[in-house]
Amino acid sequence: MSEFDEYRDIFLSELEEIMSSMNKALLELEKNPNNKDRLNEVMRAAHTIKGMAGTMGFDLLATLTHKVEDSLLKLLKEENIHPRLIDALFEFADKLQEFKDAIIRGSPLEQIHVKTLIDKIEGFAEGRIPEIEEKEAIPSSASVSNILEPELKLGSKYQVTVEFRPDAPLKSARALIAVKQLESIAQILVSKPSLTDIEEGRVFDKIELEIISNEDEITIRKSLQDIQDVKSVAVVPLHEEITEAEEIVAPSLTFRERKKTVQTVRINLDLLDYVLDLLGEIILASGKISRELQFDFNSVISQQVANIETSVVQIQEVIMRMRMVTLTHIFDRLPRMVRYLAKEQGKKAELIIRGSHLELDRSVIDQVNEALLHILRNAVSHGIETPSQRKRAGKSETGRIIVEAMQERGEIIITVSDDGAGIAFKEIEKRAKELGLYKEGEQMSRRELLQLIFESGFSTAKKTSEAAGRGVGLDIVKQVIEEIGGTIQVDTTEGTGTTFTIRVPQTVAIVEAIIIEEGGFQFALPMTNVEVFLTSNDALIIQQGMREYISFQDELVPLIDIRSLIPASPVVLALQARGITKIAETSTSSSAARRQRRREKIIIWRKAGKRIALRVRNLVGQTDIVTKSISTIGDSLPGISGATILGEEQVVLIIDPAGFIR
Repeated sequence: MSEFDEYRDIFLSELEEIMSSMNKALLELEKNPNNKDRLNEVMRAAHTIKGMAGTMGFDLLATLTHKVEDSLLKLLKEENIHPRLIDALFEFADKLQEFKDAIIRGSPLEQIHVKTLIDKIEGFAEGRIPEIEEKEAIPSSASVSNILEPELKLGSKYQVTVEFRPDAPLKSARALIAVKQLESIAQILVSKPSLTDIEEGRVFDKIELEIISNEDEITIRKSLQDIQDVKSVAVVPLHEEITEAEEIVAPSLTFRERKKTVQTVRINLDLLDYVLDLLGEIILASGKISRELQFDFNSVISQQVANIETSVVQIQEVIMRMRMVTLTHIFDRLPRMVRYLAKEQGKKAELIIRGSHLELDRSVIDQVNEALLHILRNAVSHGIETPSQRKRAGKSETGRIIVEAMQERGEIIITVSDDGAGIAFKEIEKRAKELGLYKEGEQMSRRELLQLIFESGFSTAKKTSEAAGRGVGLDIVKQVIEEIGGTIQVDTTEGTGTTFTIRVPQTVAIVEAIIIEEGGFQFALPMTNVEVFLTSNDALIIQQGMREYISFQDELVPLIDIRSLIPASPVVLALQARGITKIAETSTSSSAARRQRRREKIIIWRKAGKRIALRVRNLVGQTDIVTKSISTIGDSLPGISGATILGEEQVVLIIDPAGFIR
């Protein structure tokens, strides 16, 4: 790494921090336009960036921030701040992001258009209020080609238009897939909407892109046509001559590059997983050595093996900390999105965030972010009413949305609450009947009715849009959360508001678990949600029909016998077929049955307010396990969340009792 690269990374890190603080100040300034302290914060941010940019030799960025600083210094003396100045300052924040992206790419900063923005902000300082919001001109693709890397100049330029079906429920997700698909075969020069807007879900009917690629029209079109909900794809070659232009715009960062900008640890997550796998191999090897030493004891070697095992555990803990990232990385972007959606729909909404200091495993944070963005879009679009509607209902004209994160045992709980219209149960019943999910005369509880909104295609929205009413795409949200071992619940009061509760494991790599042996086969049960252990003599077992229950704290808890699951599990059968394990025959004698009865334990397991009791006979021990997917055998199955490997390279299935509840 060169000296410039080292300083550049420091500059980018500090710039990211300043931009985050400035965005927060702008959001507060919008709530209270005459708050000179917040305006002063923006001015100080511009001043700091000006000095940093000048030191780094980023002259155009230094010029922009210098002009903004001078203008805000004059405006601080004014009694009132014009509301449209705040919009211009948000444009300034977006322009800073554009500079940051260009620096990361190594693109010339001189290509970024700043004149219109400078004129606008200086106009406010001089008393010239622009009557019409001006938009910066999009340069021709010919001018952009001047800044392409040499190898890309050999390709051809195309105008690509991807149109989505009007009734497509997740246009933004489809647009994201289309862009990623194009990035694999082309360089994106211009995107409308911008890549940032697409990433944040601001997509409606179509996307238009200017690209350069070495592939032909047919290949480009074919790569996009198979994407779900795409109505049409148009690929038009651009043959204009390359001419010099006065102002040009840098190509936007790809999603892969943009994602890297928020990585605080520059280590590929796959490499960390690989290191964990190697550590697992070391643990297996040391375990084998320990067993051999039982027959040929050597105190020196035994001590060294113990030291190795201790060091490996410490390394595992460090790697787990390296995998963690604070929720700030996803929470900080939410206020801008809520502001944009509310303003676009003529609504007023404020977002309150709590618990952003908590940490989550980097491997699941993207899925949590995807779920949160969709729930918030629904909250603004369908939950929060218009100012006039809220006024008639006796509410404040400004809706309130609260995103709060809490930690409970090994889980992170995120709630998204709004004080909007709530969900109409009559509308749910009506839509459920239309879809055949609810029959006349059938009795469904309030909780069961609410769970229907997570069914595929379920929506009570009268008008479907990208961020339409509850139910549009909530089946995808549920699927995403369950894929990472989490749960999602919803509660609502009509006319008062709605709360979504997401529970996800804080880490999915290494967890503490108890090992259960049944019928010659071992299972691992994560300790995260284990509430209490009972002996069979202490537990009051109640028979109701064909089901058994445990009476626990004035609640009847369903009782599941682990042994009854063994022959029925497709995963176990698949492992048997591959010769990985064999289920042993168990004794059925009366004396053996009495001995087993004395050894029986009842494990009370609780998650998201729901309990289940597990009857087990042999508790082997307790250990840390590294979870692994079993997708090579089949899809995820109810009651089984994955597998791990213990001593003697034995495959052990990981139990997920939540699957039994479902």
